[in-house]
Amino acid sequence: MQQGALFPMGRIGAQVVLLGRIRGQMEQLRAKAFIENIFPIRRANHVGAGDQLGAANQLTPTRTLAALAMAKSGQILDISHVIENGAPFMGPNQTPYVIHSGATARNSMKIRAGLGATNEVGANLERVGMTMHVDTHIDALGHFSIGEHLYGGHNIDDSVGDFGLIDLGIENIPPLITRGLCLDLSGLDGGEHLAAGRSAPMI
Repeated sequence: MQQGALFPMGRIGAQVVLLGRIRGQMEQLRAKAFIENIFPIRRANHVGAGDQLGAANQLTPTRTLAALAMAKSGQILDISHVIENGAPFMGPNQTPYVIHSGATARNSMKIRAGLGATNEVGANLERVGMTMHVDTHIDALGHFSIGEHLYGGHNIDDSVGDFGLIDLGIENIPPLITRGLCLDLSGLDGGEHLAAGRSAPMI
């Protein structure tokens, strides 16, 4: 009787293990499908190998006009952050934003006067140091790779140089005028904003 009672439990246990494996495989398949859908690197995407625009190919004049027609109030909501000293960054690869005066009006007037200028015109110039991933920004399609593969059939050997991206750079992205979806995650922690160091899950 005890053996008979244990036998079904053994079957149930085996079924649970099997279901766990199936679920694990399904999650892997979903993850793979998700990556392949948003990051077609091992095959030519729907636009074709060598593409540098990605989803921006869908921003046709017709869709731009349709998006503009949806505007009602003309209100502009700025969700960017000011890039300034203390701007968020993630080390160690990212370095902080640093700005200092490369020239000041007072000193440049002295320099110009020494060169013979008499109009007392000065100029203020700044020198900035930062990585391009500091604060509010849009990632270029060449930002991420999987192994040596980049978006659209590009690879890191041919598309990444000593002075930045040769292909898939941010300069390829056109002005984005389209519908947008704003997700307000500020209340996840029960306050007006997320707690310090809190990251929201990707959807």
